[in-house]
Amino acid sequence: MDYNSKNYRDLVKGTKKRLGKWFKQRFDIAKKWSIGKVLEVGCGEHPIFQDSVKIDVAKIDGCIQWDCNKGLPVNVGKFDTIIGLEFIEHLTEFDNFLKACYSHLNKNGRTIFSTPNILSVKNRINFLLGKPKPFIRHGGEHFLFFTHTSLKHKLEEHSFKVIFMRPLGRIISINFCNGFIIVAEKN
Repeated sequence: MDYNSKNYRDLVKGTKKRLGKWFKQRFDIAKKWSIGKVLEVGCGEHPIFQDSVKIDVAKIDGCIQWDCNKGLPVNVGKFDTIIGLEFIEHLTEFDNFLKACYSHLNKNGRTIFSTPNILSVKNRINFLLGKPKPFIRHGGEHFLFFTHTSLKHKLEEHSFKVIFMRPLGRIISINFCNGFIIVAEKN
């Protein structure tokens, strides 16, 4: 299934009640840690800030359509915060994307990313039962799989310093949680 606006709208429409707390938890943390001018990538129909610049891989009203695997459009300018909630796992060229984020951030700018945890309790159990299901979800394929440690290291490789990390979902341990959110600052 393609990662496109129709599939995204259908997913959200069918699961809006169930995902309400799920979205709220991520949005609340992103709002708390955001500073200044914001760029949201992969925000679809759920932008956190109504006045932010929005870039999505799917063509949705109010968003600029752009392939984030190729970086970010040069004409969008500089930002203080770049947010990608439940988005980075859909990229195939994450290094290009991080380089673009770095170049589009002002001094001391921040990235805020949330992503599923490949080593969550649920994924571990499914893997042991022969059902490795985390690889296709949410109307699109997951190309990248992260643990909090692997994402932290990848951000540090690109000259970011992690300043906040938190598990998402009901499990308190970041090692076993369903997902996590990470805030990093440009060095």
